[in-house]
Amino acid sequence: MTPVLVARLRLDTDPSALAVAAALVDDAERARAARFVRDADRARHLLGRALARVLLARRTGVAPASLRLVADADGKPALDGPGPAFNLSHSGDWIACALAEDTPVGVDVQETAPSMARPDDFGRVFGPRERARIDDLPDEATRIAAFARAWARKEALLKAVGIGLQLKLDAIDIVDGDAGPRWDVPADARSAAALAGAWTLRDVAVDTRHACAVAWRGGPRNVEAIELDAASLRG
Repeated sequence: MTPVLVARLRLDTDPSALAVAAALVDDAERARAARFVRDADRARHLLGRALARVLLARRTGVAPASLRLVADADGKPALDGPGPAFNLSHSGDWIACALAEDTPVGVDVQETAPSMARPDDFGRVFGPRERARIDDLPDEATRIAAFARAWARKEALLKAVGIGLQLKLDAIDIVDGDAGPRWDVPADARSAAALAGAWTLRDVAVDTRHACAVAWRGGPRNVEAIELDAASLRG
């Protein structure tokens, strides 16, 4: 079975890197990038779309700029035509793209922040076991890291499902299992229906300031994690 690919690209606002990315995307993506006020946001958009196109081109044999990317009924980006499912995320220093053959996929990367030491501030996002695991940690640094990991896991799973924001977030209580993150059947009927069948969630190592996770429909597969830089997008 083909591994799930998670490629990460470091944020780069150098004009030469953005010129490479701009040459790989379509007119609509360049126009949207131009509307961002902050240079970092513009770079994240261009580099993320370029990264997705380069990875998809390697799988499909179609030139990156010739690929047509669309949004499905739930607003999730997809390739218009045959090819793998993909998903994008960005936070802090990193942009991440996941590819999976024949199954929906979601990826999320989260930069740590001081506010993550206070999970009570985030309302009905975490389930009771998620909150307890964060609250019980001995110091602020480990609570922040655990929060980022829990948030990346939940976001990746919800993005794989594709209707995540319509679900009851605290009903999906993700905990550590022997084979990786797991959860019980949610008490909320809509969440339980969305997560019916087999789903897999895995952590992806990045660095000490970021957490990353990837999720897909179906049973376990290997995860291939790679790091690229803007220069490698040239081909």
